[in-house]
Amino acid sequence: MRAAILLLLALPAAGAASTDVTLLRDGAPVSGGEVCRFPAGDRENPFKRWLVSQDVTCTATGAVTFPTGKWNVFGRLEGTAVSAAPVVIDSASAPETLSLPLVPAATLAPLLPEGLGGVVYAPRLGNAFPVAAGVGRVSVPAGEEFWLLVVKKSLPIAVIPVAALVAGTERAVSAQSGSGSFVIGWLYVAESDREVLNKGTASPPHIRLTSGGPSRDSYPLPPLALLHGAFVLVRAESAGEAVLDVGGRGWLPDRRKVKVAQAVSVAEEPLHVQPACTVIVNWSAEPGLPALEHSIGSCEKKDDPSPQFEVSLSSCPPPKNPREPVDPAGCQTIRKQTFTPNPDFGSVTLDDIPSGTYRAELRFGKLPPVSAMVTALPMKQVTVPLHAAYLQLYGSLTFGDQPLGKDATLQFRGGGIGFASRETGEYRAALLMPIDVDSQIAVASCGEGPKALLFADQPSRGKNSRFDINIPDNVLTVTVTDTFTRMPIAGASVRYVIHSLRVPRRPIATRILMTKGGESRQPGEEAGTIEIRSVPEREIRLYVKHSGYQDYAADPFSMVKDEKKNVDVQLVPLRGSEGKIVSRRPFENAAIFWFASSGAESEHADVGPDGTFIFASAHGPDETMAVVSLSHPLWVVRSPDTSSGTRGKPFEVRFPDDRSRGFEVSLRGANPRGITHIGLVIGGVYVPLPALRLHQSLRSSSATLSGSTPLLIRDLAETGPIDVILGPTVGPMAGRGDIPDALLLQRFATAPRKRLTPGAIVVVFEP
Repeated sequence: MRAAILLLLALPAAGAASTDVTLLRDGAPVSGGEVCRFPAGDRENPFKRWLVSQDVTCTATGAVTFPTGKWNVFGRLEGTAVSAAPVVIDSASAPETLSLPLVPAATLAPLLPEGLGGVVYAPRLGNAFPVAAGVGRVSVPAGEEFWLLVVKKSLPIAVIPVAALVAGTERAVSAQSGSGSFVIGWLYVAESDREVLNKGTASPPHIRLTSGGPSRDSYPLPPLALLHGAFVLVRAESAGEAVLDVGGRGWLPDRRKVKVAQAVSVAEEPLHVQPACTVIVNWSAEPGLPALEHSIGSCEKKDDPSPQFEVSLSSCPPPKNPREPVDPAGCQTIRKQTFTPNPDFGSVTLDDIPSGTYRAELRFGKLPPVSAMVTALPMKQVTVPLHAAYLQLYGSLTFGDQPLGKDATLQFRGGGIGFASRETGEYRAALLMPIDVDSQIAVASCGEGPKALLFADQPSRGKNSRFDINIPDNVLTVTVTDTFTRMPIAGASVRYVIHSLRVPRRPIATRILMTKGGESRQPGEEAGTIEIRSVPEREIRLYVKHSGYQDYAADPFSMVKDEKKNVDVQLVPLRGSEGKIVSRRPFENAAIFWFASSGAESEHADVGPDGTFIFASAHGPDETMAVVSLSHPLWVVRSPDTSSGTRGKPFEVRFPDDRSRGFEVSLRGANPRGITHIGLVIGGVYVPLPALRLHQSLRSSSATLSGSTPLLIRDLAETGPIDVILGPTVGPMAGRGDIPDALLLQRFATAPRKRLTPGAIVVVFEP
């Protein structure tokens, strides 16, 4: 009965598709050969791919059905020819046809220890041929060196290097006593680098073993295209702690610690092989930079008497939104080199850097740095030209048309800088681009004194021109009170928006201010007020909001340079029920939403720092409740019954403060210009798409995948299992509105999804 069951398990599944296998010799099909397979536990890790089993099954060529699982496959004409290229087939995606080119073969006759199997590994081919226990002969490609690995419990216990065999010959090799001490490991190449290596012509990396004495080089490696998943073998000198490392010109270093303690020591963690890049920075500067730099003072009064040119390269993280530029604030310097001012040109070659996005920068003393962004690709060389040339501005800096009386610094758009002396009341500045109407100018006195954000009323003219600047001596005071009680309201959000001089008017600067109250007030400050000094002579708009009150928008107004203006804002309380979200920390930019089962919003309300809010309608478990904020994780649950808030006492819920989770989502092999929708389910509840988008936008991120670029989703309240849904992909020019949310929810019901496992930080979908 047991034999019958085993036989049934070995039979192919009914209806399984077969693969038409053909053997080729000199490009022409041949007959009479066999196609053989043995189990492959993993596509990448060679220990799991080649060593899990040496049980070989061979059948005649033609229609072949592969049993469930992954299989190493090779073809042979017994004793005369064998296929040399490694092939692994997953039965779930077996091809309709398979051609196996043959090369001349020789025969190896290994003598293995009793009861043990082995593998003949061809390092230059990245291929292996199994030797089952008790089997005396195996066909191998002629003209290749081999390593005979004796295998016990899927790990090598002995290694015997074998010299190349001549076609048609046979050689016996004894593996009874091994052949010295070895360290064997394997190589890993990131998927993004494999295509580059397939086309590369660089020298292979160097791999060495160091154990206190001289380093030993590894046995020769395969071609670049076969480095991923290849075994690496090094002869060991003595037992003890050792380091296996990879590097060499054009390759980034990596290392693994190994304990050499027996005939064969296994480094199961792979060495990461990563091709490097080269960036060449060619820099130059216009004459006279030392004199210009010296003419611009500073608050520190400790100028460098002999500044030098400094060329640096900084590594920059890719933007969270691919459509946005790289934020220089996130860049970190990795290389730096200085040069004397004479000559005022030069070149810097930066080798062996990882692929990625970089900012090359040329700096001279206090002058604004000249920079350029560059993308470095593996095994490529990129040249960046940098030329330091500046526009010069000078003129008076006054406060209310009177001398400022203080040293002050000035900052212009594009990184331009200037300095005004209190003795002369004049400033000098160096700019990388000219001033235009509405260009921003920030002024800050050294130490205590006026700080102002100004905007140009006219463009600058010429490379060296006069441009006088006056700071308005005006004050805007905003007072926020309850319209019925006339009591001041602390914690109200006042959005102060400055509009352009040019028409059509557009916002050119925004500040968010909070009215003071209680302990947040400074001596002399009134509750419920804010004070703004040096208001630009532009159209100003004020928007005021506070939880529990109707939003307020003041009529547009402007101020002259010496005006003192008061704006009295009276907020009208909302009519509705009170609610509160109880949390251990204050809320920031928070709102609570309710959504119907269709995905449409039922109601939303602003949430104050203390978690309080006012809502108009009753809600219950047939709706989804979402709390979105900048300060807390995204919380999505079935709505509690809010009717308690309509019976004279506030509706109250407790926020799950200790349940935050984050992860990355990516789509391997995606169209680089495609936009893929992503959905989430937390504890069996669909996350409403508007809530997810708002949550992501508050964190300067998107809610969709762009190509195969990973999408970071962080700060989710893990109130239950989290499922990630792979939604539809749209073209590069389509916006999110091309698929209505209701239709997206329908598609999510049958779309691929993956459960976020405990501790996982990455979710990867296959196309």
